[in-house]
Amino acid sequence: SRRKHNIGSNNYIAKMITDQQQLLKQQYHHQVEILRNKLLATIPESLSGNHISVEDATAFSFLDEQAEKMEWTHTLMKFVMINEAKPEKLALSNPDVIARLLANPRLLEEMMIADGPSDGNYGKAMEIYEEIVRESDICGKDPDHPILHRLALAIALVHAVPVPQTNALMMVESSEFFSDDKSVDPVRRYLNYECAYMEGELDPNFSSLTTWELRFVVNGDEPDEISSWGRQMLRNYYPDHIWS
Repeated sequence: SRRKHNIGSNNYIAKMITDQQQLLKQQYHHQVEILRNKLLATIPESLSGNHISVEDATAFSFLDEQAEKMEWTHTLMKFVMINEAKPEKLALSNPDVIARLLANPRLLEEMMIADGPSDGNYGKAMEIYEEIVRESDICGKDPDHPILHRLALAIALVHAVPVPQTNALMMVESSEFFSDDKSVDPVRRYLNYECAYMEGELDPNFSSLTTWELRFVVNGDEPDEISSWGRQMLRNYYPDHIWS
């Protein structure tokens, strides 16, 4: 009877979660339509319809003018995010996380300029970014190292969809050296790069990379221990390769 009670409780909880997700989906659908209509209301009648060409100077003038209005650009970014991520997918994310991202136009803009999160998983990207900021003693706290914010954001965007990890075929006895995780841990990857950066192990131009460029630095499928080992071996045996 206890087992039946537990099954009944689990089914009730599952139904509550499903109902909440359904409600969130409806709310996001409603929100994206409000945003769409708000944006359409700003477009002059002369620019409406399908007759506008890419060479139309008036259309570009309109966009340049609107881009200077923070409220308009924030509305556009929120519309793009919900429309791209899809209400069905957003409903599976923590609504508080989504709300914090929608209320942060600067961070949202940085995400979009860097080509957005993998598979449009804005909720997961925000969760990863916030976890990195919590775990790091520097990221988001030390203005002298803005590269670490961009690094954290790049990792969050790339790993919004888990990256399968390619592990060594033969594991050493101590897991202290090599990981056997199924996917790359984004927080551990960030901390690995943060440590290497603070200790001067990375390329001197690393700090000038944009968030979009950093995506191609942190998207590897190797364990972080392999990266650390590679940097150490280069310094020990081929230091000239580091600076060439």
